[in-house]
Amino acid sequence: MADTTTAGRPAEAPGATAADNEAWAGSAALNQAEVQQVREVENIEQAASSVARKAVTAPAAPIYRFFNNQTGAHLLTKSIAERDAILNTLSQFRYEGPVFAAWQTTDTGLAPVYRFANTRNGTHVFTISETERNHILATMPWMALEGAAYYAARTALPGTTALYRFYHLQRGFHFYTASVGERDHLIANLASTYRYEGVAYYVNATVGSYSKALASFAGKVNAYGNVNAAGESARFGGLRGLVFDPAGTLYAVDSKQTSADYLGYPEIRKVSPNGTVSSFVGSWNSPVAYRDGVGSGAALFGMQAITFDANGMGYTGDNHTVRTINPTGVVTTIAGDLRNSGYVNGQAQAARFLGIRGIARDSSGNIFVSECYTGAVFPSSRIRKVTPAGVVSTFAGAPTQYSNFGYADGQGTDARFRCPGQIAVDASDNLYVADEGNHRIRKITPSGLVTTLAGQGAYGVVDGEGTAARFDNPYALTVDMATGNVYTADWDGYTVRRITPSGTVTTIVGSPYARGVFFGALPAGLAEVGGLAIRNGRLYIASLNGIYWTNL
Repeated sequence: MADTTTAGRPAEAPGATAADNEAWAGSAALNQAEVQQVREVENIEQAASSVARKAVTAPAAPIYRFFNNQTGAHLLTKSIAERDAILNTLSQFRYEGPVFAAWQTTDTGLAPVYRFANTRNGTHVFTISETERNHILATMPWMALEGAAYYAARTALPGTTALYRFYHLQRGFHFYTASVGERDHLIANLASTYRYEGVAYYVNATVGSYSKALASFAGKVNAYGNVNAAGESARFGGLRGLVFDPAGTLYAVDSKQTSADYLGYPEIRKVSPNGTVSSFVGSWNSPVAYRDGVGSGAALFGMQAITFDANGMGYTGDNHTVRTINPTGVVTTIAGDLRNSGYVNGQAQAARFLGIRGIARDSSGNIFVSECYTGAVFPSSRIRKVTPAGVVSTFAGAPTQYSNFGYADGQGTDARFRCPGQIAVDASDNLYVADEGNHRIRKITPSGLVTTLAGQGAYGVVDGEGTAARFDNPYALTVDMATGNVYTADWDGYTVRRITPSGTVTTIVGSPYARGVFFGALPAGLAEVGGLAIRNGRLYIASLNGIYWTNL
């Protein structure tokens, strides 16, 4: 979609009058006449010539799109500085990324596209027509010419695509889209709201490269609460764990902060692809700590992660139980006991767990959980396995309750961990562990061989190769199934790191030890990160009561 509000202030977007609608209809006709006239002339010329039209070679730049939640209008900008200023200072704007590209300089077949600011409602109008530009200047004193925004073509050239123009009849702002699907949807379903004004001009058909940025998705930085709503109107508490289901809905484990350092009574929240938050299972107000049930009737306690299988069945480790959650929100315990904890292997119902923090599932249906509990009676720092037949075993880490903390690579129970955090499985069923207390990322093959992928005993935020790199309490972790790259977050370093399959570590979001969520061009800023998830080339990050995203 397309244009709208001034970057410097919220738009008022007052209603449009009949006179406004008539005036803009006449203005649009001038643009169409000029674009159509050029198109007809070129069609005649091309019909008489066998010489194909020259492709544009001028440098192109992405045009970024924002949606104003207060007005329903959109903003288009080529300026990275304007984009980042909006991301950092104007929370009413939802960043929607680059939507098309235009040219930065003139070239054969290109003309300047003029941008006007509507001082009545704070929105913008774009036109390539010299005639329309002069008409607006002469008849609409409330429209302020801001100059040439970029360059485009009045007719189709090789490598171009049409940008379609609409006018909102009730609110008096314009809307632009390069999407044929979006155009057709508006014409078919919202013709009484959006008047179609035809092709505005022709833009670059590809987005091209652009600077990455951190943008808001759901919830608001440092705004604590439990509110179901869209985007930044939603509220979260202590976020621990993010994951997508097969349909593309994001799930977040959201816990109530009952004291300065204690999170309890979690619930699982759903976030739709457009950022709308709703409750799924569990409740902050549950009268009990553990209970199977449906939706808010189920009681959760120490949950920190969730995963899904290909059929949409959810799995979670809830302190000392492993539980399933079906697509309708029915929660069922499949291993461990709701009332009793400990360290016991064997059949699922007789098994005992304590301090489950991460959960993952491989292609054979095996469930893996990481345990971290530092109590004197049953200390635990292991990776446990639950087979589809319901048999629980120790997959990696000490086989007894004694001497189970430490650091050692090796086969299965010969290995040692120090308070592992979240875990994830790659496309080859290798398991990755954020070994928080050891400041390392560990890899476990399907046969149970544990190695160190990256990191060393000394903490820090240092990029590098394998054990030359340093982490500071890595906790959140996810795997990009398309590339095999592992992404983890330093809980105390306030950064997100990428680890390639060969062990090369790079910081991609956040500045080491600079705490605070700051939107805009990367590295941007983060605080403690409770969850990471990847879908369609985007990385989603949970930190300080909000969920944010950036393109990978």
